[in-house]
Amino acid sequence: MSRRMTTTLVLLLLSLGASAFAQTPKEVANSRIASIIEGVIDAQGLVGTQAAVWHDGEIVFEGAWGFADIAQNVPVTRETRFLIASITKTMTGLTVLRLAEQGDIDLDEPIQTYVSEFPEQDGPPITPRMLLTHRSGIRGYNQGETTGATYFDTHYDSALSALDKFKDDPLAATPGSTELYSSYGYALLAAAVENVTGQKYAENLRSSLFEPAGMSETEAPDWRYPVDGLAPSYSFYLSHLGVAPGVEPFQARRLDFSYNPGGGNLVSNSNDLIAYGYQYLNRGSGLVSEWILDTMRTPPEGSQQGYGWWIAADDSGRPVMHATGASEAYQGSITIWPEHDLIVVALSNTWGRNSRQGGFTLTMHNAIAEAVLSD
Repeated sequence: MSRRMTTTLVLLLLSLGASAFAQTPKEVANSRIASIIEGVIDAQGLVGTQAAVWHDGEIVFEGAWGFADIAQNVPVTRETRFLIASITKTMTGLTVLRLAEQGDIDLDEPIQTYVSEFPEQDGPPITPRMLLTHRSGIRGYNQGETTGATYFDTHYDSALSALDKFKDDPLAATPGSTELYSSYGYALLAAAVENVTGQKYAENLRSSLFEPAGMSETEAPDWRYPVDGLAPSYSFYLSHLGVAPGVEPFQARRLDFSYNPGGGNLVSNSNDLIAYGYQYLNRGSGLVSEWILDTMRTPPEGSQQGYGWWIAADDSGRPVMHATGASEAYQGSITIWPEHDLIVVALSNTWGRNSRQGGFTLTMHNAIAEAVLSD
């Protein structure tokens, strides 16, 4: 064989080899997404993590890392469920706005119109709109309140019964005067939904949102019993134990979150939350109208609280709808880029090292968006 023929053959083989191993743009983006998430997992020491990304009409990335249960050696899978905590508030916001659009709730009427069980307060009346945008004056958690030994002991069968947790407490601010984040305010909204619809709040969510959206793994569980598919949670730090960050995480308490029906009582997984986020992109779904979307995108002046969502822009100036959830000891987030048909969801069963600085939430989601949208 001549030298020229040999050289030609080598070049041909090299060319074929390069083609065989060349990555498509989607594969490159997926590799970047995995690398971004795994970097955060390593930095925070997360025990178990689940994520999914939707773009241009399809799920383009799914991932599961680590353990749902260390003691039982159970890995995280696509089906593993996590407490989604305050992401619940976006679903309460949507539910109330749908009732408002139907004429069943007036957002600017006193809340006692719908929940006579809630005592009237001094000053301006509290309205559903104030509650939805955290301007009701109803208090948030008091310092150390949720660390007490008995705080989670009571199980509440309805949102109306959960009002006992706070309804007789004085307001922390004049209604309408300032933004004061309050899960209790969302419990009051859930009670309004119960009285207006005649259904318990968990049942209303199931029939009006979860079933139509195809969210078969999302529910408000009865915390008195084992919850199917729910990963137990872990932490490097829990204030109620006075434990400093350690080398290894420990299993956190198993708690009853029924006191917080409208603000943090749901379990779900990343695929269900993708299905949920899609409702905000699919105008034909019947669940999220243009009026609802416009209302959510128009928070009070000076506020970024858009009816359960945080309304802002990402690092590149793209409009986003963002929600996070964190409760002992889970963390999660969902971010929607409405103009780019992009949804990013990530969930974990760990309060990791430096998790409170938010690296698992919008910062990571911004990096994923750049990986998807940059090409």
